Amino acid sequence: MKNYRYEYISVYQDIIKELINFNQSLGFKYEVAQKQLKKFDRFIYSKNISEIDLNKQLVNEFASKSPHEAQSSQNIRVSCIRSLAKFLISKGYEAYVYPPLPRGAYTITFIPYIFTNQELQKFFTVADENVEINKKRGKAYSLIFRLLYGTGMRVSEVLSLMLEDIDFDQNLILVKNGKHNRERLIPVHPELMKNFKEYLVESNRFYTSNTFCFSHDQKPFSTDSVYSAFRNYLWKARIPHGGKSKGPRVHDFRYPNFNNIQTFP
Repeated sequence: MKNYRYEYISVYQDIIKELINFNQSLGFKYEVAQKQLKKFDRFIYSKNISEIDLNKQLVNEFASKSPHEAQSSQNIRVSCIRSLAKFLISKGYEAYVYPPLPRGAYTITFIPYIFTNQELQKFFTVADENVEINKKRGKAYSLIFRLLYGTGMRVSEVLSLMLEDIDFDQNLILVKNGKHNRERLIPVHPELMKNFKEYLVESNRFYTSNTFCFSHDQKPFSTDSVYSAFRNYLWKARIPHGGKSKGPRVHDFRYPNFNNIQTFP
């Protein structure tokens, strides 16, 4: 199944699609890499390059770290351009393979943001108030953030959910193709499942099992749209954001405050 998240327009577009197809045929979702490949594609297109020649100068320019860029961002980009170069070589092209980053570059230094109960209450109050402003998307985002908080799921896992993955009788959600392509069952609070079912009925998705639970024009919501709503709700709830790589992040809902646990907001 061809699953391209983006349109590719440079001279590398066919080889990029081949690389995506190859990795997906091995069982990888290959979603993060596709975003980096899009950046590379636009980078090549902006230079009016008309032939495939992944030389050292191009690779170094694309992979170099910006002054205020997080190390993790460069790590992802380097991994992507190395994979592309190796794939080109396997296809008979000449390509420069960017060297691996030095030991320690992949060390995770980010400290998760732990929301207080008061912050959680303010955040979800804002999310609910936004339902009146944007009835369709607002209700979806309110539910998405509660699923993230109440289940510990990742954003990509929530956005990939279909009706067939939900067991409303047992209050269980089946996560398919999670991290490392593993499946897992997640028990869910009955009140949250009740809200989930009401949303699906109201949005006419309860009787179409092969449709994404959170979608627009039959395509799942993008992670970017969820991140955008998250930052908007933080601002309205007066929860400060420290900037890129500082947090809070959407996935920080997965880190509960065990010193001050409350019931589901």
